Amino acid sequence: MLFRSRATAGDKRVTVRREDGYHALKSLLPPPERRGVVLVDPPFEDKDEADQLLKGMKNALKRFATGTYLIWYPIKDRPPVDALHEGLKATGVRRQLIAELWINQPLSPMLLNGSGLVIINPPFKLENWLGEALSAMARAFHANDHKVAWLVPE
Repeated sequence: MLFRSRATAGDKRVTVRREDGYHALKSLLPPPERRGVVLVDPPFEDKDEADQLLKGMKNALKRFATGTYLIWYPIKDRPPVDALHEGLKATGVRRQLIAELWINQPLSPMLLNGSGLVIINPPFKLENWLGEALSAMARAFHANDHKVAWLVPE
């Protein structure tokens, strides 16, 4: 299903779809323009969600290696995040930047303690801008921790 939000209604360059994202990664990439940003926001409700995400990303990167991908993930406990990062590193794709904001210490893996974003092929100087933005957010939310770092550099 294709729909437009009020924020993007007048912009023909923006397409928002409500459908199975892993199927869309196969069927919609690469875009005709051969450039674009893909937001991947999995629900992380299934135990194998990280595996599905990694498989979907491997396929997407084969089809559209130059795209910018924003992959959101929840931070409940460090081991699942580390496993996701290792899986993304194993794709062999360079230029993977991470940004994380931990609001709470990970005292319980049942709670959402923070959020993270992996940016594949980030725009030039995004690392600096994100560092400043996350520092301000960390102060505003009295966050436990935050970081911007290269998961895989150039």
